[in-house]
Amino acid sequence: MCSRDQAYRVCKVGDKISSPAQVNRSIIQGSGIGLTLYIAMKSDLTPISTYNLLIKYADDVDLLVPETSDVDLATEFQGIMVWAALNKMVINFQKTKEIVFHRPNPRNIVFPAAIGVIEQVAVAKLLSVFIECNFKCDEHVILAVCSQRIYLLKLLRARVLPVLYLQRICHSIIISRLIYAISVYGGDFYPLNSRGALMLLSCVACSAMETHPRY
Repeated sequence: MCSRDQAYRVCKVGDKISSPAQVNRSIIQGSGIGLTLYIAMKSDLTPISTYNLLIKYADDVDLLVPETSDVDLATEFQGIMVWAALNKMVINFQKTKEIVFHRPNPRNIVFPAAIGVIEQVAVAKLLSVFIECNFKCDEHVILAVCSQRIYLLKLLRARVLPVLYLQRICHSIIISRLIYAISVYGGDFYPLNSRGALMLLSCVACSAMETHPRY
């Protein structure tokens, strides 16, 4: 850091160091205090309406606008873009998605028009959790993926992998997928509830981890 308004950064690959380049905007990525500076910088990013909610985590921002809000989604998003321009930040429109939540089986639903180039999706990923517009969790807990991983355990069992290692792998790649963020869905899995899905998985996993004779 040369001064309050000027900073320089170099890139090192192996024993090669690039020439310094001036950084005159945003937060210096990779710096020790970069994350803290960004948190302090976005502290003034607030929604226009008190009915709306901004959820900020690291460099991600999630905007929740209820149907009964006095300020619509387009106006709130315009405020975010103005804030980003004032702070010399760039919004990644390719990663920005809009999702409209509704009841699982609505009789009549009218989706609002999309905001500019923002894509409307039925499923969005938030902190490694797949959130669906109908509040189901089919995308987050994919039983087909779990079945494939159980098949992997059977292959490892055929290679006479010790049962203790099989159990650890099962908890790492299968059980963890089911119990991660399980509280988000209130214990309701589709088409199985959380307890039923775990019991079913445990039964199948146990069949894949039968005790082998010791040599």
